[in-house]
Amino acid sequence: MLDRKQAPHTIENYRALTNEGHVFLLDKTARRERNEIPASGFRVAARGNGEAVKNALKDLEDFFAHSFRKPFRGDGLSFHVETGNGAGKSAQYAIAIDDSGVKVCAETPRGAARALFRIQSMLRLRRAPFLKKGVFDSKTSLDPALAYPAFKGHSTTDFSDPEAYHENYLKRLARAGYTGFHLNLDVAIFYHSALLPEFNCANVQKNLETLRKIIRQSGRFGLEVFLSLYLEPLKGDHPVFKRLPEIRGSRFVSTDDAYILCSSHPRVREFYAEQLGFLFRNAPELGGLLLISGCEGWLHCHTACAQTKESLCDCPRCAPLPPEQTVAEMFNQMASAVKKVQPEARVIVWNYGIFAWTDIRAQKFISLLSKDCEVMANFDTGDDFPLEGAQGTCFDYSLRCVGPSEPFLAQSRLADRRGLVMHAKCESGTPLEYCSLQYVPAMTRWHRKFAAILDSGVSGALFNWKFMGFTEGLSQELAGLMSCGERDRILERLAARHFGRDNVRLLLKAWRAFDRAMDYHPFSIGSAGYFKGPFYIGPAQPLFPTPELPADLPECFFWKRGGRPLCMTTLSFVEPFGVKAFLRAVRKLEKHWTDGCNWTEKVNPHPEDPYLKKEIESHRALCRLFLCFIRTALHMTEFYRLRDSFQQEPYSPEQAREKLEAMRDIAREELTNTERALELVRTDHRIAFSYSYHYGISEEMCLYKLAHTKKLIEHTLPQKYYGITFNRNRHPVWLSIS
Repeated sequence: MLDRKQAPHTIENYRALTNEGHVFLLDKTARRERNEIPASGFRVAARGNGEAVKNALKDLEDFFAHSFRKPFRGDGLSFHVETGNGAGKSAQYAIAIDDSGVKVCAETPRGAARALFRIQSMLRLRRAPFLKKGVFDSKTSLDPALAYPAFKGHSTTDFSDPEAYHENYLKRLARAGYTGFHLNLDVAIFYHSALLPEFNCANVQKNLETLRKIIRQSGRFGLEVFLSLYLEPLKGDHPVFKRLPEIRGSRFVSTDDAYILCSSHPRVREFYAEQLGFLFRNAPELGGLLLISGCEGWLHCHTACAQTKESLCDCPRCAPLPPEQTVAEMFNQMASAVKKVQPEARVIVWNYGIFAWTDIRAQKFISLLSKDCEVMANFDTGDDFPLEGAQGTCFDYSLRCVGPSEPFLAQSRLADRRGLVMHAKCESGTPLEYCSLQYVPAMTRWHRKFAAILDSGVSGALFNWKFMGFTEGLSQELAGLMSCGERDRILERLAARHFGRDNVRLLLKAWRAFDRAMDYHPFSIGSAGYFKGPFYIGPAQPLFPTPELPADLPECFFWKRGGRPLCMTTLSFVEPFGVKAFLRAVRKLEKHWTDGCNWTEKVNPHPEDPYLKKEIESHRALCRLFLCFIRTALHMTEFYRLRDSFQQEPYSPEQAREKLEAMRDIAREELTNTERALELVRTDHRIAFSYSYHYGISEEMCLYKLAHTKKLIEHTLPQKYYGITFNRNRHPVWLSIS
C-alpha cells in the first residue's frame, strides 16, 4: 500500500510516474536529413515468440500514436524483428537501418525487446519520425544497467508490492535504457533451512511468490530483477546460539548484545549456500545478487566488529585467520551454490566500504575470489582532493570525483588479470553531495563520469542505491541512454529534445558552469551529514541561536517520524576543512552556480511549444533551488561562526552589537533565500520528491523556517543584546530591527 504520508505530494508524483508517459513531442520544424529514413507506416513482421517483444512493439506503436500522432504500421518500409531460439538471458541484439527499412536481430526475446526500446529512444531524442541509417548493436552496452524503483520503501522486509512495480513505471525504466533494477531486502525473509531451522521464516512461501510475481512483471518488458541482500545481527541468546554456541561470531560494533554468525564455521557456510540455492530454485529467473563485502550488507565476522586491542575481530574462530581468506571462501561457496542451480545468475561481490577490514584496494581479497564471483566497486570513492589549502576525501558516491578513483582502478585491473567480470557503482542523479534533489544539473560532468565508466571496460553498472530511485531526472536519462549505446553527440541531442535546438548552446554553457562549480564543493562526511544539514534539507535548515534544538521543532525535521534530526546545530558541517577554507570554497561554488543559472535565464522559453515550455521551466526551477541550497550553506556557516565566537573570544558590548547586527543581516538574507526556495518547491513538486529515504525539503519545513527566522530577527537576537547590556551594567537596549 502506497504510504501517502511518506513524502509530500506522493500521490501526485505516483500518478505522474505511472501514467502511460507518451506525451506529444513532435517537433513540427524537423526535416529529414540525407542519412535518415522516414520512420512511420512500417510493414511490420515479427518472427519468434516472446511476451517482452510483443509488449515492446505495442509500446512503440503507442509512442507513435501519442507522441507523433502518426501510425507505426502501414504499407511503407519494412520493419522486421527476428528472434532466435535462445532461451537464456542474453540481451544481445543488432539493429540495421537502411533504405529498405529496419531489421532487428536478437538471440532472445529479451534482447529483441531491448532493441525495440532503444529504437524508441532514438526517435524520442529526434522528436520526429526519422531514423538514422546504420548498424546499432549492443556490443558497447552495459549489462546489467540497474536502477532502483522510486516507490520501493526503505524497509528491507517489505517489497512495496504492487505499488512499486506498476506496469507503466516498468515501461519507463525500459524506455530509458536500463536493463533492470535491484531490491534491497533482508535475506531472512527467504529462509527455509534444514541445517538451521531456528531461522525459518513463517512467510517464506508468500515472500517467494511475491518475488516471482515481480520478476514476471518486470520480464514482460525485458527487465531483470537483482537482490541486494542484507544480513542482520542476532541477539546473543538467540535459539540457534543456545543450540550451537560455537557458531556465534563477532559482536557487532557499538552494541552490547548483537552478534554475527561465524563466517568461517563450516555449518554457517553450508547454511548460506543452502539458502541461496533454495532462493534460486524457487526464483530461477532472478537476475542475480549484489552482496556487499565491506562495512555493511552481507555481515561477516570482520564487517564492523567490536575489535580487540590487537585490532582483530573478537570471534575466537576467525580472529587468528587471514580475514581476506575467510571472507573470500565464504563468498566462493555461496556463489558456487547459486551457479549449480542457475548458471546464468550473477553473484556480484560489491566491495563497498571494504576499507573497514582490509585495504581499500582489496588486492588480497580479490585475488582469492573464484570465477563464480563477479566484482563491483564504487567508481568515484576513495581519492583525496585539495580544497583551498585543506584536504578532503571522496568517501562515498561522489559527483565531485568524476572517476575512476584509484581504488576502483586497482580493483578493476586485478579483476581483469584474474578473468573476473567487473562492474561499477555510481549514482546517476543524486550523489551524496546533494541526494535530496532530483538530479544535479551539471550535465557535462555526468557525461564525463558515464563515459569514463563505459571506457573502463566494465560489464555493467549499478546507477542507484536507494536515495531517490529512478524518477526520470535528466542525468538518469543520460545514464540509461549511454548504457544502451547512445553516445554520439548525446548531450547535444538530449538538450535539443528537452529544451529546443535553438537553446543547446546556452544549456551547454550553463551545464559547464555547474560542472566548474562542483570543483569547489566541500565534500566530506561532515558537509554531507548523511541526510542532514544545508546540503540535504537546504533552505529548510534553520539558523539556530544555540547548539540545542528548540522544543517546538516539528516532526518533519526528524528522520522517519521520530528518528534523528535532519538539521544541524553546530559547525561540524565544515569538517575537516575548517571554517575559512570552507567559506572560500562555497563562495566560489556559489559564483559558478550563479553563472550557470544566469545562462538558463537566457534560453528561449518556447511558449508556443507546451512540451518544451514545461521542460525549460522545470529545469530552471531545479537550478535555482540548488543555488538556494548553496546560499543556505554559506549563511549557516557565517551565522554559526559569529554565534560561537561569543564563547570563543572576549567582547565588549559594542563588539557584541556589531556581531549581532551581522547575524541579523545574515538572517535577513536567509529569510529571502528561503522565501525563494519555498516558491520553487511549490512550483514543481517532483524536483524535491523522495519516497524511499526521507525527503529533504518541503513546504511545511520552509514555513517553519520562515517563522523561526522572523522570530530570530525580531526577538531572539535583540533579546540577546538586551541581556548583554544589562549584565554589563549598561542601560539595557533592544537591538534595532530597522
